[in-house]
This record gives sequence, structure tokens and C-alpha cells, in this order.
Amino acid sequence: MYIYQTMSNNFGYIDIILLGMIAGFIILRLRNILGRKTGHEPKIYPDFTKNLVCLKGNLSPSEIKICMCIKMSYSNIQIKEHMKISDSTLANSRSNIRKKMRLRRAQSLTNSILCI
Repeated sequence: MYIYQTMSNNFGYIDIILLGMIAGFIILRLRNILGRKTGHEPKIYPDFTKNLVCLKGNLSPSEIKICMCIKMSYSNIQIKEHMKISDSTLANSRSNIRKKMRLRRAQSLTNSILCI
């Protein structure tokens, strides 16, 4: 109550509404920046999925999504949050992707995906 009274003394009602709208916009923008679902994932690299499936057709849909996230430079934490999976599931999926792509230990999964 004290905060509202202090704000209402310094600002008008329109100013308070505008501050709320700006705060809401900032929160939505931060969600997009931090890797929440934006709906723009396939549009960023439109040929990537097609090329990935042509080169490595035996990847599962979830493995393709992980590859898309890696292509968009998502961190492991962002991938886990975006796909709602655990650490071990992500580690297993990355391992399976490496096997299906026939990568050697010295080859980077991230670099290999970025080159597609």
C-alpha cells in the first residue's frame, strides 16, 4: 500500500499503467532472448532441417529439435528448458546424435552442426 501511495503521489494513473505495460514488454522480450519458445525457430535457418534430414535421415524428431537449438547457439541449459528435458536425456540425445552423425571424439558436435 505504501508503494502505491508513494507512486500515486509522484505519478498519475496513466503513468502507472504505462510503467506496467513497459515492464510487461521487457519481461516478454527477456523470455525471447533467454531462449523461450519464440515460434521463429524454423524461419531462422529454413534449409537447415531439410539438409540435416538429407544428410542424416535416421535422426529422431527430438534429436532434430536439439540440432536446431544447437544451430541457433542455445546453451545446454536453454535447450533443456526449451524442450523440457533432464540433463541425462540431453546428454543421451547428444551422444546418440554424435553416433548417428559418425563423429569421432576429436570432432565437435556443435561445429559439425554449424557447418550444415
